Amino acid sequence: MEKDFKAAEFLFKKIKAIYPTFEYPDELDVDVWLDVLNGYSQTQILDALKAYRRNTEYNTAPTPANFEKWLVQQCKEHPVADEDPKVKYFNPAVEFMQRDINLGKCKHTIKAYDRAVDYIINELLLDEIPVQEHGKMDFSTKCANAKNKGLFKDFDDILEQLATTGEVKTQNVSGFAAAGAILAGHWGG
Repeated sequence: MEKDFKAAEFLFKKIKAIYPTFEYPDELDVDVWLDVLNGYSQTQILDALKAYRRNTEYNTAPTPANFEKWLVQQCKEHPVADEDPKVKYFNPAVEFMQRDINLGKCKHTIKAYDRAVDYIINELLLDEIPVQEHGKMDFSTKCANAKNKGLFKDFDDILEQLATTGEVKTQNVSGFAAAGAILAGHWGG
């Protein structure tokens, strides 16, 4: 339920950015929005919002009923290749930055957060799965796999190191590469 709410919250923020008069829905309407959005990916939701924006009267925010029509129509007209509509989009950089903003401790740009995520999904995750499997994954799948393997637990440290020095000292991060680097240093290799 929390993942569905995050998808709805994401959409509400996008709608509010486009339509300043849009009012965040009350609890009952949030449930209606969740029912409408259930089963659609972030890509599909954004594509439907773009189509809605292109084809409706300016400054009229969508309602759950009329947005559902756009979602269904958009997905029929432009199916997303190899995308499971039940998979929800997960962008750790945005989530971590939003967390830091909420805690009043955000001191880096989204680019720094993106670099930290990139390091985790393209360096640390490669230590956990075969290269061939990694090469077949899209961004969202890599992020989900890294999350499931607990690779984001050192995110704050990785972010800080990349933002300040441009590199990650392997002793401070998880993963087989870090363990290998520590052992190699210990054994003189």
